[in-house]
Amino acid sequence: MLKRVLETIKVNNMLKAGDKVVCALSGGADSMALLCALYEIKDILNIKVYAAHLNHSIRGTDADEDYLFVKEFCEKRGIELFYKKVDIPLIAKKTRKSEEEAGRIERYRLFYETAESLGGARIATGHHQCDNAETVLFNLFRGSGTKGLGGIPYKRDIIIRPLLDISKEDIVNYLTEKGISWREDKTNAECTYSRNRIRLVILKEIEKLFPDAVKKIAFASGCASCDDEFITSVAKNSGAFSSGVIDAAAFNSLHDAVKRRVAIAALDFWGVENVDAGKIKAVCTLCESSTGKYRDVGSDVRLVNNYGKIKKTGKNLQVSCNEKYILPKGETLEIKAFDGIWSIKTVDKTDKMRDNKMMIFLDADKLGEKLCVRGRQNGDFISPYGMTGTKKLKKVFIDLKIPKEMRDRISMLTMGDEVLFIPGIRKTKNYLPDQSTKKILIAEYKRAD
Repeated sequence: MLKRVLETIKVNNMLKAGDKVVCALSGGADSMALLCALYEIKDILNIKVYAAHLNHSIRGTDADEDYLFVKEFCEKRGIELFYKKVDIPLIAKKTRKSEEEAGRIERYRLFYETAESLGGARIATGHHQCDNAETVLFNLFRGSGTKGLGGIPYKRDIIIRPLLDISKEDIVNYLTEKGISWREDKTNAECTYSRNRIRLVILKEIEKLFPDAVKKIAFASGCASCDDEFITSVAKNSGAFSSGVIDAAAFNSLHDAVKRRVAIAALDFWGVENVDAGKIKAVCTLCESSTGKYRDVGSDVRLVNNYGKIKKTGKNLQVSCNEKYILPKGETLEIKAFDGIWSIKTVDKTDKMRDNKMMIFLDADKLGEKLCVRGRQNGDFISPYGMTGTKKLKKVFIDLKIPKEMRDRISMLTMGDEVLFIPGIRKTKNYLPDQSTKKILIAEYKRAD
């Protein structure tokens, strides 16, 4: 077994001379075999081996005994052990996650913290051939596509898996030959968790029909991983996804296989959890839809098609500007809007009237009594400065390609149904100061920092 572990490490460039390795040590057969193997070959590789153990507080005294077991084992061999105890049931309840998921997060938190405390180290986990087969089936059933069929990677950032080419049977035989005992986690024999059920029920039944199933799954997994790596590289160079935005036109011109990889990359970038076939399809469908359409792909993630650009937005953002702020004529006031502040005042006419896109000067005496700052409403129109005639506000937004989800968040200066000023967007050509003007209304909008 040691020869194959060395080969796996070499072929996949997992370690180099002088590296520090933190072994994820639970006390079970897999992690004990991993630690023992690394300890045996440490001088050959010229590496320093450490161990890290997390007590989940799920199995009571059994968990405490697990710690004492690995502590004694490490002390006898001079292996430094990093230990932490956490209350996973409580954490799971607070974070609304399953105990399985909460435990995984806390384990890896310990591993990464330990690696960092050592000034940079690799993290070795005891995943083996059977774990990989279990993962492939799990991903297959939940619809994660070819990427999921690639199974467990040999390396991921600083994590390495030296036992991935080793069978469970070989692990047990290795420990038995060395006279090394291990701890059995009773929860591994329970079918409460979906992965346990796949390993204990489904995979066992498959092996009755196909005795070499695990090895065959490993081979197929390797092929899928290789193919996925190539297609993913094509997707990255396609230009369809950049800076958090999918270009629908570029996306739709791609082969379906490449589209899926672009969708997966985008969903990962947007922080969408549990990417599956449904979420990948949602992206593909949205790229073929019209502007303004959206799809929800998570508890707080909404994707919107904005004139052929697919972007992430939140589902719970404030989107309306329905309040109306009636302007008492002649008074100076400030109004807090969605993302900035309106400053409005009436002053005597002055020669210094250098407005900008965020400011407008109007003849106060030409204006009616119903001035207000508000969001858009049906029937709104504007007489745009520099253009002839009037234009419906909706047409202005469409022509300027302002996203639908943004339109209800824009405040404007209005008089009845007539829009006078949309900061940064349009101004009216009416009611402008002239030689007869005595009072000027100045409206300015300053965006919040």
